[in-house]
Amino acid sequence: MKNVLFDFDGTLMDTWLGIKSTIEATLRAMEVPFEGKTITQALVGVSLVRVFEKLLGSDSSKAAQAAQKYREFFPESGMPRSIPFEGAARMLEELQSRGRTLFLVTARNENITRLMLKEHDLAGSFAWVRGEREGEVLDGKAHMVAEVLERFALDPGNCVMVGDRYYDIEAARNNGVATIGVTYGYGTDEELMEAGAIQLAGSIEELKKILVNDDGL
Repeated sequence: MKNVLFDFDGTLMDTWLGIKSTIEATLRAMEVPFEGKTITQALVGVSLVRVFEKLLGSDSSKAAQAAQKYREFFPESGMPRSIPFEGAARMLEELQSRGRTLFLVTARNENITRLMLKEHDLAGSFAWVRGEREGEVLDGKAHMVAEVLERFALDPGNCVMVGDRYYDIEAARNNGVATIGVTYGYGTDEELMEAGAIQLAGSIEELKKILVNDDGL
């Protein structure tokens, strides 16, 4: 697999503490009590509007307002609490050295994603970054994966998608791309297997061994 499409949160970056603290800061700013609300890792990977619809109810305008506040707060509240998983940078370097072309496909805001990559010296690892764009309400990632394939004229059979949530697996499968689910992130083994992941990796080191295997998946 010469082309590797990576998810971001829970796959390359451990962002949960940053996400949780920023959601709480957003709810405080909107004067919404968050005690008793279910703020769990199951929210990771969902578009921000969908996250706040779950937390605030079905009022889409209020959810959109909360999503915008979240984006404003995250650089100060969330970024300092977000770090790459140990070994992630070394893995990306080795994959590049072995001729792999790397892409990033994430439901996170694209501008914030680029800031975070730059902050941790990871920006140069990727041929392209596709994230949520201003005014875009995501419903899965399938169109993002399709955009990468079309933009770079990639053969789906020569690509693999790596992610920690079923959204990643479904997006890849809908485009004929092979999948690896990582179980050290925010999803569960069960959801990844049920979504159709071909293989599971329990650590960055295990993931690297799978991806550098020239015999394929």
